[in-house]
Amino acid sequence: MKRMTGRYSGLLLAAAGVVALFGASFTGPVTSAPAPRARTVHTVADQSDDPDDSASASPSGHPDKTEPTRSGLRGIGGPLHTVLSNPGAAVGGLASTLNQVALSPNRQIVQSAAQTVGAGQTSDFELACPAPFQVVNGGESNSGNTVVLRKNYPVTTATSTAWHVQVRNEDAGAATYRVYADCINGLTQYQRASNLNAEVDPGSGRDDVVGCPTGTLALGGGYSIETPDEFALTSSHGYGTRWFLDWRNISSSVAGVSTYAICAAGASASEQANVDAGSAEYQRGEANCGTTQEGLAGGWKLHNQDKYIIVTDSYPTGTGQVIYAHNPNSAASWQVDVNCGTVP
Repeated sequence: MKRMTGRYSGLLLAAAGVVALFGASFTGPVTSAPAPRARTVHTVADQSDDPDDSASASPSGHPDKTEPTRSGLRGIGGPLHTVLSNPGAAVGGLASTLNQVALSPNRQIVQSAAQTVGAGQTSDFELACPAPFQVVNGGESNSGNTVVLRKNYPVTTATSTAWHVQVRNEDAGAATYRVYADCINGLTQYQRASNLNAEVDPGSGRDDVVGCPTGTLALGGGYSIETPDEFALTSSHGYGTRWFLDWRNISSSVAGVSTYAICAAGASASEQANVDAGSAEYQRGEANCGTTQEGLAGGWKLHNQDKYIIVTDSYPTGTGQVIYAHNPNSAASWQVDVNCGTVP
């Protein structure tokens, strides 16, 4: 588990970045560089909800993080021994410039090269699945403890599918991050459903639900915060044919957010696995489907709907989902959810 000894003084997340489209090579731009937002540093004694915060933290307050390219990506039957370290390798008969791990003949997780985001900066990266695979889920992991996940959603075109991430680095130094795309082959009725640019007045909240057509399941989903700088997320998770996003506008101006779901037939989901991540200020949560089913539509939600968390890392593992998040709310707990099923 990774933890930290710092606490946010407010809800952050700042604005726009240039999108880096995935191509033959990886290029992740870093955009404008305003100063990092101020945050209050608390001692371990101040954090009565998590007295063990110092146990795994480095002297600088940076928690140890598990690198999902070395461990944590799993196929049915146990950990994978093929690591994401061989660009250009053929996976399932497909040659690619991507780093890939084959979870099964029709599923693989693809990762980007490490991208750099400077202090106080925002960075976008978009990672495509190799044809004929189609994206169902995705996310990112990073080296810092205050790199916030601001956009996390699927992109579909007539010729390709991809996962888009935007992060903002609220720390005082540069950080690196990697983007992941969970790709499946053999799906039918594949489509992206969305609710775009929903507006919410200052101080108001909104619960968005995106539904999938009859005969399909929500295999993944996400969100894109269009405005403002400050917002609070309560949940982002899928269940059955729907994707749920709960959030609140805590800025002084009208806010906008888009909600997305990936819908398809050909996969099945029979149950949901979840794990309570607790109420520590900074914590890792992971939910898994075991050794006989695969993880689909991974996400998270709070037990207290009037509270919020700030997600820094979120990525699929094949059999589940890993999420790291700050919880500024005393005694409020959150959980990681994942739908368990099979793919073609």
